[in-house]
Amino acid sequence: MQISMTTLNDSKKKVGDLLNETNQNNYPFYYLKNGERKRVLTFIDDDGGPFVLSQFDTPEGNFPGFWLSRDKNGKMDSVNPGVIDQIKTKYPNLNFKMGFAIITGFSGIPGSDPKNPDSSTYKYPYLPLNKIKDLQNKYNNEIYSHTVNHANANANEQKETTKTLSEEYRNSREWLLFNGFSANSNILVYPGGLEPTKPISFDSAIKIAKEYYDYAVNTELSDTFEPTMADPKWTLRRIDFDKLTKEKIEEIIEKSTVSHPHGWFIAMTHAYNVSNDQHDPLPDAKFEMVKFKEKQNKILAMVDYCVEQNIDILPFSEAIKHYLPL
Repeated sequence: MQISMTTLNDSKKKVGDLLNETNQNNYPFYYLKNGERKRVLTFIDDDGGPFVLSQFDTPEGNFPGFWLSRDKNGKMDSVNPGVIDQIKTKYPNLNFKMGFAIITGFSGIPGSDPKNPDSSTYKYPYLPLNKIKDLQNKYNNEIYSHTVNHANANANEQKETTKTLSEEYRNSREWLLFNGFSANSNILVYPGGLEPTKPISFDSAIKIAKEYYDYAVNTELSDTFEPTMADPKWTLRRIDFDKLTKEKIEEIIEKSTVSHPHGWFIAMTHAYNVSNDQHDPLPDAKFEMVKFKEKQNKILAMVDYCVEQNIDILPFSEAIKHYLPL
């Protein structure tokens, strides 16, 4: 990234000083904007499940739209608007954008209606290709790889072999390129994250990710935003927004701010996770509108917090441009 040094005055840190200082702090990555250090938050929603985008007036509109709820003409649902719709209404100048990590092999898989009172169990469908394209082309969001079949390198080191991971990572990116998502096809979001305590899967996954992607996003189990120092471009960390309370996330940000005043914070969400604390849908999960609304309100409150605290909200492709020295 080119930064004109003429835009910096004595009260601002120069890029060289920043790098020296952050190396001393063992945290060499800061978000900068116009030569100034600043905090930024990025949301990435995983899997491409049913609640991401709903067209409520169509026969298949059985699911409310967590992020976007529109009619077939693109008009916002006034009864149950999505989070993005509500943010854009409240903050029209914010230019809010999301990132969506898509399980490419699951696109278009049908499911059952979670609002059916006669069904004690149901399964989740996944967004068809046309709706994934709408997320990017009509609603101006970003699409990333989440592998073909949600290949979790942590789940079972014997199950996900090096050959399997290579096929999953490569074929998912090819799907994105073939279907018109080339803009951000160089970004992988690891299903299930990566666990450093499992060096076989951890090292193998990173090595393979480097072959096909410029960046890869992890999920850190210890609720820290700091990247793994050895391979920061392929272990960018995020925290679990589904599981943590808004207050806890604010606490993590404030705690990080003390030692690392201007960091990049990436939050993980699952739009379908509205019935329990599990990431993956359970066979006996039941949809609950109350919890659905509670989760929407938690994200809306987080956006309010960012606006109040002067924290930028940017999608991955925009934030990464300012994240030194990447």
